Amino acid sequence: MARSDRNQVIGLVLIRVGIGIYLLTFGLADLLGGPARWTEQGDKLAYIGLAFMPAFWGFVASLAKLTGGILLGLGFLFRTTCTTLAVLMLAAAIAKIAASQGLVSALIDSSHAGSLLVIFAGLAFIGPGRIALDRRYSMTLTKRIERSDTASG
Repeated sequence: MARSDRNQVIGLVLIRVGIGIYLLTFGLADLLGGPARWTEQGDKLAYIGLAFMPAFWGFVASLAKLTGGILLGLGFLFRTTCTTLAVLMLAAAIAKIAASQGLVSALIDSSHAGSLLVIFAGLAFIGPGRIALDRRYSMTLTKRIERSDTASG
């Protein structure tokens, strides 16, 4: 493996693991916050039409951050995880923009979620890289599917 290839592999692992730890800590803090924190999170989703059961939606968002952080770091179910997290960040950005007063405030308030939205969308296209559980287990799953297709056909 060439030096530049190795650097790209290491760089992608650092991005995955770093953002994964970041999401895991925020998701865990939200989950440990209990129903009051979940309701606070869920209330923000009213801006995108989810005004019912705010505690449930806040719990789901917190759980998505926690499990998304773990899966992202491991590189498992990677594209599905990145797509889910991108949708979550889109909802967060919309909620921040809707709650803001004025253009400058909206841009500042939504910049964090917007940045993560772009990162997750980009990572969904790039894939997990060579050092990931997806690489190991997706090959096994693909072989099983191919075997079942040949056996039934």
